[in-house]
Amino acid sequence: LPSEFERVHRNQWVTSTNQFVPIEWWDACRVRLDDIPPLEKDEPVVVGVDAAVSGDSFAVIVVSGSKAGDKNYVRYANAWKPPKGGKIDFSKPEREIRRLVEEYNVVEVCYDEYQLADMAGRMKKEMIARLYTFQQGKMRLLADKTLYDVIRRKGICHTGEVMLREHIQNANAKTEKTWLRLVKRSDLLKIDLAVCLSMALYRAKHWQL
Repeated sequence: LPSEFERVHRNQWVTSTNQFVPIEWWDACRVRLDDIPPLEKDEPVVVGVDAAVSGDSFAVIVVSGSKAGDKNYVRYANAWKPPKGGKIDFSKPEREIRRLVEEYNVVEVCYDEYQLADMAGRMKKEMIARLYTFQQGKMRLLADKTLYDVIRRKGICHTGEVMLREHIQNANAKTEKTWLRLVKRSDLLKIDLAVCLSMALYRAKHWQL
């Protein structure tokens, strides 16, 4: 990060938390819908899921790759917010995840196990898709740094999904040694779709998408 460069190479005092990426970088990754190639039959995708009951949102994202292997595409992004003073009804996003599994060739649904153990357990028993528990320790640090690098080099393409842009803009990056982690700029702001994208993109790279 630029702040880490200032600290290491210019010996300047900086805070450990800064904006994740300039929103201009994210906007530079935007393309027209016609510029995203349609998914071919049986083309693989990865679904990322990050859930909360009341404080945050329940977010779902779908990522695919390119034939050349140099780009990834956001195919779907949605988030469910809790009602004021209430909790998210998990049945609605669960139905949507099941629909996505039926519609796309989903090679994996990666998810943060917190709040999702019950739903993931039922889906595993039904064998509707490969469920992968995304560890939130070192693996998240690697994923968040990967997302930062991919956005910087315009390696991710999106069509300007409003909620996804909002969550990217809400995200700060907390430096941890040579890595970074996505964190909220404020407790009132949501970043769940950014976290979903980080996890799904990292697993898409694992599957060489």
